[in-house]
Amino acid sequence: MANVEANGMKLEYEAFGDASDPCILLLMGLGGQLVRWPQALVEDLASRGFRVIRYDHRDVGLSEKMDSAGVPNLLEVLQAGEQGKEPDIPYTLADMAADAAGLLDALGIQSACACGVSMGGMIAQRLALNFPQKVSALVSMESTPGGKDLAPPADDAVAALLAVPPNDRKAYVEHMVWVFTVFSGGSPAFDPDHERKMAAVSFDRCFYPPGVARQTAAVLSAPPRAEELSRVAVPALVLHGQRDPLIPPAHGRATADALQNARLSLYEDLGHGLAYPSLWPKMAEEVAQTAKLGLE
Repeated sequence: MANVEANGMKLEYEAFGDASDPCILLLMGLGGQLVRWPQALVEDLASRGFRVIRYDHRDVGLSEKMDSAGVPNLLEVLQAGEQGKEPDIPYTLADMAADAAGLLDALGIQSACACGVSMGGMIAQRLALNFPQKVSALVSMESTPGGKDLAPPADDAVAALLAVPPNDRKAYVEHMVWVFTVFSGGSPAFDPDHERKMAAVSFDRCFYPPGVARQTAAVLSAPPRAEELSRVAVPALVLHGQRDPLIPPAHGRATADALQNARLSLYEDLGHGLAYPSLWPKMAEEVAQTAKLGLE
């Protein structure tokens, strides 16, 4: 692993594959570190002839933390949105998209297939909108274009998302297994042992709740993107789980409908997250196919 200066932020990243190969940039979801991209999935993509970059967003993992920004009041952020006011937040999804563009610049990568999951999918969409020259193809996984008219998350998924994680290692690991079990929507493909391993690795690498709160504020304050996404014409894949209780399938359909050149792929046994080893080969195949379309 290594780090670079990008958009004024120090970002930690890891690269796989040959540096001369076309790039797939992986953008993780809320509070997730780069290690949450399954190693087997990353290596599968690299074996298909791609340079694969995964990185820590600002405020998580080994990337720069914004301690001086404090912890936002998420209720006030929500209320500001409901009242049509500008929320008082440290940064936006657009700032995080600028981080991604800066990372590509720092690594000398002209353009990439932007592949993001959940919040990472939102950032990938914003990257395609604000830096179109940087995105050769787009993969939006388990994500949304935003908008109050879309199906709401299940109550138990919201409760799991907002539950405060304990700061004891063992308790934290079991907490995260519970969270993603709820997010699985009862899928038989969900692997709690994989999630347990990822939670332990993440805790040992960096436990930093304030950063998650600031990223949450960025998500909550983001304006809907559907109308803007209609101008994105690059090849796109919208990958979504039929069982996703946090971001229901309707959000994936809305994302695909908004884009000019998108293919919607719904996975029957996918909930929310990536702890689904049996689905990784299919995911890698579909992401690689989309990335190749962006090279034509």
